[in-house]
Amino acid sequence: MKLGTEVDRRETFGDRNVAMTRRPRPSGGGVLRAASRSSRANRTSAPPLRESNFATEDFLPYLLNQITNLSNRNFKIALKRSPVNVKQFRVLAVSFRRPGLSLTELVEKTAIDQPTMSRMVDQLSALGLLKRETARNDGRLVSLSLTASGERLIEDLWPIAWKHYRIGVDELTQHEEASLIKLLKRVLNSLQAV
Repeated sequence: MKLGTEVDRRETFGDRNVAMTRRPRPSGGGVLRAASRSSRANRTSAPPLRESNFATEDFLPYLLNQITNLSNRNFKIALKRSPVNVKQFRVLAVSFRRPGLSLTELVEKTAIDQPTMSRMVDQLSALGLLKRETARNDGRLVSLSLTASGERLIEDLWPIAWKHYRIGVDELTQHEEASLIKLLKRVLNSLQAV
């Protein structure tokens, strides 16, 4: 089989079959892509609203919003005894994984708007969980990192967050979970490129 020219297999997405081909990557591997550019072009036209569930049940932003809202609602209940809420947890988690980010970088990584993030940084600093440090080479730049208390808190809360994450994905196989994450990252990259 020639890579990128012959149909490798068919994937079923809901009620649609999509022919897939292998296209070579620069490293020599192959990546699955839709076989026909015209099929991609056909997807840009909106389906008839009255004849489709796509406006709600099958509409990706709607599904993602429902998933996020349900997950956050349940996680919020679990965080009731914690000094932080769901958004603050997200800030602490990102700061744990990427210490020294600026406020703008935290906004980008957490999808929290700048005014809310500014208030949240003030609140987390007042709680002794987050610290601001001025860059040595530029006094205008401020980096944000967890304090020792912030690190302890995020480590204590992580098993609770993981439990709530697992509730949502336990019906998936490991392969399905990995595929879903990979696909969602591709959607995210596409939206960030706009």
